[in-house]
Amino acid sequence: MKKMVRKANKSRFEKKGVSPVVATVLLIAIVVVIAIIVFLWLRKGLIPETILKSGKNIQLNCDEVDFSASLGGGYIEITNDGNVPIQDFNVKLIGAGSSSQVTIQELISTGTFPAGGLQQSKSFSQQYKTGSGFIDTNVDTIILIPVLRGVSEEDGNEKDYVCNENNFGYEIDVI
Repeated sequence: MKKMVRKANKSRFEKKGVSPVVATVLLIAIVVVIAIIVFLWLRKGLIPETILKSGKNIQLNCDEVDFSASLGGGYIEITNDGNVPIQDFNVKLIGAGSSSQVTIQELISTGTFPAGGLQQSKSFSQQYKTGSGFIDTNVDTIILIPVLRGVSEEDGNEKDYVCNENNFGYEIDVI
């Protein structure tokens, strides 16, 4: 009887764990799954969303933007000379060691900027606001930065894209 007890105890301790091959495969599978999760998480935060306009990346459409603008008599006038409709403008007001930014709709005092944007070969002219926070004696320069509208490749919704100020901003000296 003692021999049987020893044999039962001995076999219980002689059992082996998971084979090294299975353990390695499991470890590699876990690492791959974690790597995919981290990649997708970082991709959403670090890689900008692709916005398309006319079937191509909207950034390339900024190269086709061509407009002119002027200030005079309390009015701002903008003409779209390019092949791309301009949805909106960000307006950077610079002067006296400071700057602020508003949209074209916030800058004009009467009327509205066209709802569908400024289409090709169209002009826009409206009175602009004066006083603190807008065009006043402290503002020396304004920069018009075009905003284009495209479709998000990710979810199919319309999204606005602000063109690069350094490359596509239009500078106007305030007289």
